[in-house]
Amino acid sequence: FPYTTLFRSTVVTPPGKEITVSAPYAGQISRLLVGVGDNVKAGGSLANFTSPLLGDARRLLTEASLDYKTASAAAQRDQAMFDEGIIPAVRLQLSRAKQEAAQAQLHAREAELSAAGVRFDAASGYATGTLKAPIAGVVVDTAGTVGQRVEAGTLLLKVADSSQLQLDMQLSNDKATRMQVGDEISIPARNAKAKLLGVTRSVDAAQSARARASVTQRG
Repeated sequence: FPYTTLFRSTVVTPPGKEITVSAPYAGQISRLLVGVGDNVKAGGSLANFTSPLLGDARRLLTEASLDYKTASAAAQRDQAMFDEGIIPAVRLQLSRAKQEAAQAQLHAREAELSAAGVRFDAASGYATGTLKAPIAGVVVDTAGTVGQRVEAGTLLLKVADSSQLQLDMQLSNDKATRMQVGDEISIPARNAKAKLLGVTRSVDAAQSARARASVTQRG
């Protein structure tokens, strides 16, 4: 059968297309820049987040950057002195090792803030950063409120890419056994259609099977 009418389904985003933005450190939202339903670009501003730990991370990044610049200048100077025969090779090797260690430390500090999804703006306070949208999409949830103190990892916002939607369906075991991947799903009440991606052959405690379909006509 090419068409199946379903009576119970939920519209969802595909796996990996809805991403949670959580608190990178213990702190608080100092300003919300978006609301539910707003469209955002990847890397767009979501909220300003303030935390003493964020200030420490920013300070450590600055120190690591300065250490790397200093070590690079020393290695460049020792290279010139080695080329002129003024210093032995062992001293140049030591300078290069210090430069590599400083570079590794800088990369570690950069990776920490990159994983936190934070960008610093010139107008913001030293311990305040801007949380960035991890993907382009729509804001579907704002769990945090301005001034609320939260622990690290607390859910603050959710962003979903709604360019491709799916149906998460519950159906009887009898209907599930008659469905095949590729079948077209029709929802007349919404004038919508979808294509079956997968269906379970087992049932849950409520004696319902599960199926998943990709929306081809939103209606």
